[in-house]
Amino acid sequence: MSALKRIKIDNFRNLKDIDLDLRPEVNLLVGDNGSGKTSFMEAIHVLSVGKSFRTARVDPLLADGQDQFLVYAELFSGDRVGLQRDLTTTPTLRLNSEPQSGWKEIAPLMPIQVLNSDSFLLVDGGAGIKRRFIDWAMFHVEHSYLGRWRNYRRLVQQRNALLKLNPRDIQSQLSIWDEELAKSGEEMHILRKQLLKSYIPFLLRTITEFLPAIDISIDYKKGWPRGMPLHQALFDSRAKDTKYRATTLGPHRADVAISSAGLPASEVLSRGQIKLVACALKISMSRYLSQIKAEQGCPAYTITFLIDDLASELDANSSGAVLDALISSKNQCIFTAITGGDLARVSDLTETSGKFHVEHGKIRAVKPAV
Repeated sequence: MSALKRIKIDNFRNLKDIDLDLRPEVNLLVGDNGSGKTSFMEAIHVLSVGKSFRTARVDPLLADGQDQFLVYAELFSGDRVGLQRDLTTTPTLRLNSEPQSGWKEIAPLMPIQVLNSDSFLLVDGGAGIKRRFIDWAMFHVEHSYLGRWRNYRRLVQQRNALLKLNPRDIQSQLSIWDEELAKSGEEMHILRKQLLKSYIPFLLRTITEFLPAIDISIDYKKGWPRGMPLHQALFDSRAKDTKYRATTLGPHRADVAISSAGLPASEVLSRGQIKLVACALKISMSRYLSQIKAEQGCPAYTITFLIDDLASELDANSSGAVLDALISSKNQCIFTAITGGDLARVSDLTETSGKFHVEHGKIRAVKPAV
């Protein structure tokens, strides 16, 4: 829950021997396309959650001719996180020099949100992308949610395995699994519903800041028919589930429908408007989490925003509104641009520190003009 103070990266894509001190609020990386700006952000993302936002594979992350990469961060809280990864062995992950078996303890310390060309998918992509966004927030609000989510996924997998057997032999066993799955699924649904009820007003206010003339509505679809207990829905869907050999109802099929004028937002909004809604989703979530964390006794809660090519698809007024919201949030922001002029306000804010030049995989701090 703390901003990044120092980052070291070696042999990650084209980045070698990187060692940077970051500002707790605004940072700017400038450089040509392909110089390594996005790779820098990707390395931070991999350190925070264990995976890239560009690929599911490890080999593209390794520099040419290298068999492992290293990413290390020091946080303003004093915590230290390090990751060493190769193609063949389990990742070596450490928190304050202590070995970690996964990212359960690290992800809460380094909450990351990415604003890039893929952010459109949060509005016009599949339901799974929106579910992951809500579940990410749930995890940061209530850390026990991760265990609940894993238990539910395990139950779905076990029920799916049962559905692949002879239908005449599994009905009594399905009754047992349906009971367990329904109990777990209803608990997950209640937690998601509570979060969305308190979060959506933050979202709508932020959308109004960015798109004051556009009517946006949000509808949470829980993943099974309204007004019906999940246990009953699972029983009623047995024939269909047996046919497809998969559990077709439950929180794993939930969706957050985003509409404008009664139609899906992706069908009526322009690309720029869709990007603004996507930005509003993530910025409003940071505002919501800041309030929740303050109520939980953690007033210094900070998200690190990785903002790649903000100006793409946005006019000057729109990008200015997003910039105002990001900068005023007091979260840590790491922007990229080809030149400082592309984000003049950010460039001015980083005139004395927090501005970096990226070229051919090397990153250096830009010294202020005398």
